[in-house]
Amino acid sequence: MPDMSAASRWLTYLRERSPLPLLLAVAIPQALSSFWLLRTGAPSAATWACVIGIMGLLVLLRLMDEVKDEDKDRAAHPDRPVPRGLLSADEVRRAILTVAVLLLVYAAVLAAAFSMQLSVLLAACVVYAGLMYKEFFVSRALAERPLLYALSHQLIVILMYEFAVAAVEPGALLSERALGWSLGGLGASFVVEVSRKLDPAAHPALRTYLQLYGRGVVTILMLAALALLADAAWALGLHTIVWPFAALAVLAMPVLFVRPDRHAVVAGATGLAALVYMLAPAIAYAWSLR
Repeated sequence: MPDMSAASRWLTYLRERSPLPLLLAVAIPQALSSFWLLRTGAPSAATWACVIGIMGLLVLLRLMDEVKDEDKDRAAHPDRPVPRGLLSADEVRRAILTVAVLLLVYAAVLAAAFSMQLSVLLAACVVYAGLMYKEFFVSRALAERPLLYALSHQLIVILMYEFAVAAVEPGALLSERALGWSLGGLGASFVVEVSRKLDPAAHPALRTYLQLYGRGVVTILMLAALALLADAAWALGLHTIVWPFAALAVLAMPVLFVRPDRHAVVAGATGLAALVYMLAPAIAYAWSLR
C-alpha cells in the first residue's frame, strides 16, 4: 500500500489485530485480580507496571502469529494485514525483534525498580514466546499433533499469571495460592483456545478442532479445561463466583451435537466462564468492601 505511510499502516494493523481496548481488557483484570488475590487496598506501582508488560507480550504474540499463520491466512483469511499487503512478512519479522528487545529492556528496568523475580518472569515470557515462534524447533512433529501444539503454546499463560503475582508478592510465586491461580488461568485460556476453533464449515486450511477430532473429543477437552478452572476456583475460595458460569458453559456444549453451526453459543459461554475466572478475585474483593 504505497499511498500509506509506515506509521499509518502500523496504526491500522494495531487497530485491527491488537486494539488497545482488547489489550487493556486482558492485562488490567489479570494484573488487578492477581493483586487482590494476595492483598487488599490500592494496587501497587509494580502491578501497573505489570499491566504494561502483559500488553507488550500480547502484542508480541499477535505479531508472531501473523508470520506463523501467513500461508493459512492467505487461503482462509485473505483480508488480514499480511495477505492483503498492508504489511509485508519481513516488516512483521522486524517488528517481532524490536518488540522482543524492548520487552527485555523493560524487564531490566523492572529489576531495578521492583524485583528480580518480576524481571526474570517477564524475560522468561519473552524467551518462551520465542520458542513458540520457532515451534520449539520441532515444527513438523507439532504439526502432526495439533493438541500437543495447542498445549505447548498455552503453557506461556502460567508464566504470565506468575508474572502478575510477582508484581504483588515475589516471595509467593511457588505458594499453593499462586500456583492454583496460574493453573486455573491455564484452564481458562485452553478452553477459549478450543472453543474459538469449532466451526465445522471453516476453510480446511484452518483445521478446526471440530474438523480434526469430532464433537465427542472436543467436548471432553473443554470439560477437562473447565474442570481445571473450577478446581482452582474451589481451592482459591472463588467457586461461588466462578462455578455458575462454568456450569453455564457445560450446559451449552450439547449445542455442538444438535446444532454445530451454532458453535458461537459454546464459544460465548466458555469465553464468559474464562473471563469471570480472571475477574473473580477482583469481584470478591469488591464484594468484601460492601
